[in-house]
Amino acid sequence: MAVGPITGTFKRQIIVDFSTILGLGTAGGLVWWFGYHKPAFKQRDEYYKKLAAEKLSE
Repeated sequence: MAVGPITGTFKRQIIVDFSTILGLGTAGGLVWWFGYHKPAFKQRDEYYKKLAAEKLSE
């Protein structure tokens, strides 16, 4: 009794790896963008608005 050749596993693994990389990369980018970048950007803008208001009030 002979066992048939294993076919398609390499291609399937490449697709799984590529999908995982894209998914994790996208998730990591979104976490950084909405978890760090946007709040820091908002905080910086508020600081400069406060400085501009103080400068106008003088």
